[in-house]
Amino acid sequence: MVSRRVSRPAAWLVLVAPLGCLSCRDKPKPAEPSPSASASAAPAPVLPRCVEVSPGASFVIGKPSSQKPEEDQALDLPFAVELGRAASLDSGFLVTALRSVGGESHAMLASLNRDASGGRLLELGRVHGDVDPPLVAAGKGRVFVGVADHDASSAIVRLASISKASSDPQITWGALPQIGGDESEVFDLALGQERGVLAYDDYKKSDGHSSVWTLTFGLDDPSKITPPRVVSLKGQDVEAPKLAVRPGGFWLAWIAHSKLETPSKPDQKNIDLESLVELGTRWLELVKLDENGVRVGEPLKVSASEGHVLVFSLISGPDGSAWLAWRDDATSPGVERRAVLLARVDASGSKTDLKIEDERVGAGVPNLLQVTPATKQAAWLGLGTASDRTSFLALGPDFKPVEDLDNDPLVGPAELLAARGDEVLLGKPQGLASELSVLRCTPRYGSAGQGNPVEDEEEPEVPVAPSATPSSF
Repeated sequence: MVSRRVSRPAAWLVLVAPLGCLSCRDKPKPAEPSPSASASAAPAPVLPRCVEVSPGASFVIGKPSSQKPEEDQALDLPFAVELGRAASLDSGFLVTALRSVGGESHAMLASLNRDASGGRLLELGRVHGDVDPPLVAAGKGRVFVGVADHDASSAIVRLASISKASSDPQITWGALPQIGGDESEVFDLALGQERGVLAYDDYKKSDGHSSVWTLTFGLDDPSKITPPRVVSLKGQDVEAPKLAVRPGGFWLAWIAHSKLETPSKPDQKNIDLESLVELGTRWLELVKLDENGVRVGEPLKVSASEGHVLVFSLISGPDGSAWLAWRDDATSPGVERRAVLLARVDASGSKTDLKIEDERVGAGVPNLLQVTPATKQAAWLGLGTASDRTSFLALGPDFKPVEDLDNDPLVGPAELLAARGDEVLLGKPQGLASELSVLRCTPRYGSAGQGNPVEDEEEPEVPVAPSATPSSF
């Protein structure tokens, strides 16, 4: 396992100005400055990593509201624009959103030019129930969206293809696959060479656990879908599937659960508060799918089976490997580990582990953004922090951090949504609206590991899964 401690970079420059005699022969030469005096000189500020692609350029979804006290802003949250997934194109960016229109939730797709100085909004229709924003997937000149919704009996996904996404977006609606009758509307989609795949979880009472299912759809006709099939192991409780493209098919990851043993008659007088939030042990598993969404081999356990995985992110590495980042926290209320775990898995199942520790890491999803085309950097890792400022770092094609974790004044609390080359799409709330902008960010190459050490926290070390590989992976 590669374990690193990452903190704020310490690029301090000490400027020492030697003093000399100014042509005065009868005056003694001034003493040389002492080392302690030189060391106390004010350090030069660390230069920012990001600049605006076009100063002042941004695209706003919704109508910005006037500044209000924090308590009033909280009342607006249910009606605020909620940003979803983003994708990069040669001509710009795409990002999905949910927006309240006349008291109803409507799905949107924003198509932006390269600097977010202009764009268009495409209406994706009203959605019913408490659902997440739509998902967008792009590849090989094609764009698809999946809109979570409900019909009379089940959660569904409204599939659609988008043509002329960067100029004059046109939408072609397709199939309405059902993704289960439980409370979960979690799904993901990705586009392969010949077909697209959609993965979702579904709890069936007859099974007593949740399973992960896949179906595929035609890239030329979104109305043609295959019957769904179970891809998780029989009897295993799994949820929250995520997809990424790999050569010859797809990567699929999910969170697996242990089975909790609940006492038939709990002692009401001695209720342990921690048991109220105890979800059992939870770990990450990764499996390969072929182009038809069929599982190839057995799932690989990526994280420790005695862990407590909360959220995770999955992307494809520049060599087709799977890159994952996740949070693993104890079940005690209010306790958060100040660490993010990462793993790289290649096609053979060989795994490289990485831990990034920082005292500022707070709650939220560790967000991996694939950089295309990959050069000296292959991905960004964005993290919410305890100070509500987004910190991020760049990963090289070899999966190693090229710099220390840090924030940037131009990024502030904004969320990193998508990346193309050295350009990063950001999203941040503006009252009831959301503002999108593009920055050009350059990593501080060679600075990784040069920051100040982080104090050890008094908590158990997060266990790391062994790199053993099933023979059938």
